[in-house]
Amino acid sequence: AKVAMAIGGMLALLLAVPAAAAAKVLILLASLGPTAALASCISLTYQLIFLYLLPLAGMQLWRLRAACARSKVIGFLHPFCNDGGGGERVLWVAVMELTRQQSLRGEDGVAGLHSKSWEKQEAGPAAPGGPTAASFEVVVYTGDEASDEEIRAHARARFGLEVPKAVRFVRLRYRRVVEPSCYPVATLLGQCVGSLWLLLEALCREPPRVLVDTTGFGFAYVLAKLCGVGGVACYVHYPIVSSDMLARVAERKAEHNNAALISRSSLLTALKLGYYRLLLAAYSFSGSHADVVRRTRARSQNAQGCCASRMQFWTTWGGRNCRDSHILSRVFASRVRSLPPLIG
Repeated sequence: AKVAMAIGGMLALLLAVPAAAAAKVLILLASLGPTAALASCISLTYQLIFLYLLPLAGMQLWRLRAACARSKVIGFLHPFCNDGGGGERVLWVAVMELTRQQSLRGEDGVAGLHSKSWEKQEAGPAAPGGPTAASFEVVVYTGDEASDEEIRAHARARFGLEVPKAVRFVRLRYRRVVEPSCYPVATLLGQCVGSLWLLLEALCREPPRVLVDTTGFGFAYVLAKLCGVGGVACYVHYPIVSSDMLARVAERKAEHNNAALISRSSLLTALKLGYYRLLLAAYSFSGSHADVVRRTRARSQNAQGCCASRMQFWTTWGGRNCRDSHILSRVFASRVRSLPPLIG
């Protein structure tokens, strides 16, 4: 119901325009010539956008920001949590470490998080976006169809990790919008837009006070802050866009992400470089809005071309994001960062 109201609200209200008014508009357009009809359509479109849709979108945004401000949820965004790869290990270790640092309490498996660490920090400066209330719930946003018990059993069998019963799973219906198979052309751009849509679905289904991204949707952080999420933490396995990618395209070498047709053409190479630079600028801008950033330690600088060097990574997202006073920073620093390299 929340998703239908928030995401589909504009379309629903648009379809609710009285039939009589729509009929009058059609009659008016039919009585005009082609040029006048086109001008009238453009004018009506602008009026619809600026007088109707934008105020409606602003109202929905205000409601979402208010819901996030009242939220008692720490949400982990990991749509593929049942895959059993290195990223999923990071997710479960982070969830277990977060719950270990807090005292769980509740009934029938539905528990909140009582943060002793946050209470100790009340005397000092509060971490930007950090929770200040006493009770919190941990949820995992996932697109997997497996049941909660099946996901827990798979984590136990694959990693030997026991996912706490208090952790709740929120199902996402539109996970496919971030799958590369949906975008045979301009895959990165498609996944970027898809991650924004998936984030909106997650926020509408369960507004979080703090969002933890363990998948790598770096393009979505600025939208999360715009929607009222108090704090954004992320564990980056490898950057989606990096200067290494631009360098390989500039060298005009045919690779898996640089077709031979493009590498042989100077014009297509220039267009692709411009496309990558725009994506890199957007990625840098959005990533700079994360409050806590941790990355995988690669065995080498290249790590099969997936990981940038430490200096390049902090050049992309800036070094101001790491707030060591934040409890989620300590969660990643204490356990997740000590894991063996997951890439390469």
